Parts: sequence; structure tokens; C-alpha cells
Amino acid sequence: MIPQQDLLISPYDPRPPGGQRVGVTNGVRVEHMPTGTIAIVMTSRSQHRNKGIAVRMIEAALTDPEFIP
Repeated sequence: MIPQQDLLISPYDPRPPGGQRVGVTNGVRVEHMPTGTIAIVMTSRSQHRNKGIAVRMIEAALTDPEFIP
């Protein structure tokens, strides 16, 4: 489990303005501050679910023996 103070979590929306979901940001950008590892997730319409996926991606990267920060 990664300590919460090591993560910088922010909303992420690369889409141009316009369309049916104007003003809705579902994407999440999570950065692991000590290593600079970044995960950006926009797979779900739920920002909470996207955050969970991004944190698990960072945990997987940090525990992989072949990961080079």
C-alpha cells in the first residue's frame, strides 16, 4: 500500500471543449512523488473508479522487479 502523502492526484481531461459531457471530468492523473511515476486513467465514467485503477497501476509498476523509475 502506497502512503497517501506520496501521491499527487488530480483530474485529467484531454478532450476539447464541446460535446454532450461539457464540464464533466472523469479522467484521473496520479503521480507517485518519490519516483515520478505517473498513471493516467480515463476508462470508466466514475472518477473514483479511475483513481483506484491508477493507484493499482502505480503499485504494480513499483513492485515489478524490472521497473526502472
